[in-house]
Amino acid sequence: MDDLERGDRHAHNVRHGHHANRRAGSGLRAWGALAIIIIIIVIALALVYLFGGRAIAVNAPYIGRVTGHGALYSIEGGDYFISAAGNYVGGDAYIHMTQLPFFLNSMLNITLVPNTLIKVNYAGSFASVGFKLIMANRTGETVEIDPLPPSLQVTPDSQDIRYVNYSLLGSIAAPSSSGSPSGQVGSAPGTGSATSSSTSTVGTTTSVGAGNLTLQRIDSVLANDQFYPLMLDFNSLYSNSTGCTPSLYNATYIKHYSHAPSGTESYYNVSSVTPYALLERISGSGSSYTVEFVAMAKGAQFNNTAAMSIVVDTSTGAIKSDTTEGIFAGETYSGLQGSYTQSASVGNACAALIG
Repeated sequence: MDDLERGDRHAHNVRHGHHANRRAGSGLRAWGALAIIIIIIVIALALVYLFGGRAIAVNAPYIGRVTGHGALYSIEGGDYFISAAGNYVGGDAYIHMTQLPFFLNSMLNITLVPNTLIKVNYAGSFASVGFKLIMANRTGETVEIDPLPPSLQVTPDSQDIRYVNYSLLGSIAAPSSSGSPSGQVGSAPGTGSATSSSTSTVGTTTSVGAGNLTLQRIDSVLANDQFYPLMLDFNSLYSNSTGCTPSLYNATYIKHYSHAPSGTESYYNVSSVTPYALLERISGSGSSYTVEFVAMAKGAQFNNTAAMSIVVDTSTGAIKSDTTEGIFAGETYSGLQGSYTQSASVGNACAALIG
C-alpha cells in the first residue's frame, strides 16, 4: 500500500470518527433534556400528591401556622411555597418563600420580626406581600400574611430579604447592590427602578415609595386618635393569648376569682370568642381612608369581623369618626381602657381571657 492510499484511508477514518462523536454528543444532549423533563414531571406530580394542587388563597390579612413542611399560598396572582426556616427563642424568626415553579425560581430567606410587618417583593419594584411574626417556637411560627396590592407602591424591606440561589435547573442569580456578591444580601428584585424619596432617621436612611408616603400620612393622623394606641395594646394582649393553655387558664382563673371556671366561663367557651389578634386593614382612596381593626378568633361569632373603625382625612389631618363594633360594640374609650387595664393586670398569656 503506497503512502497516498494510506493517507486517504486515514482521512476517511478521522472524518468518520468526528461524525460519530457528533452523533454521540447529540444523543447525550437529547437524554439530558429528557431527564430534565422527567424531573419536572416528577416534581409536579409530587406537588399534586402532597398538596392536592390546592393553594391557600390570601385575599385579605390571614393568620396561620407556618411549619418546616410548608404549604402553598396564592398571593396577589402568584403561587408560592412558604415554609419555616428556624427561629430564635424570644427573637426573630425566618421563613423560606419560593414562587412556583420552584425549580425555575430562586428561594428567598426572609427575616421576621415580632409584631412588625416585613414587606416583601418576589418580583417587581414594589412589595406584594407582608409578613408579621406573632409567635414562634420549635415546631413552627404563627404568622400574619398581608397581601399588598402593587398600586400601593410599598417599598420592600430589602434588608430583611436574603436570596438563596437554589433552583433545580441551576443557580439563578438575584440582583445585588453595588459591592455585594450576586445572590447575597442586597437589593430586592427591581428596587433600583422604584421612584422614591428618602427620610432620614438617626444613623439610617429609609427609602419611601409613593404608597409609603400615603401610609405615613395615615399614621400621622392616627397619632392624634385616642383609640388607635389602645387597639395596638389590645392586639398585643390578644397575640399573647396564643400561649394560654387550659391548665394555665384554670389555675389563673382560680387565683383571680377564688373558684374554678364553669359553663360560659370555661376555657373552651371563652377561648372560642376571645380574639387571638386584631388585624389592621386600610381601605380608601384620595384623602379619605378607613382603618379597621378586624378580630381573628377561633369561633365564628366574632372571627373576621371589625372591632373598631377609624375614618381619617389625610388632607386635613382630621379624624372623621371612631366606631366601636363587633366584639367592642357599644364600648366607649374609657370602658375599653378599663377593660384593657384589668386584663393586663393578670400578667400572663391568659390575660385576655381572664380579665
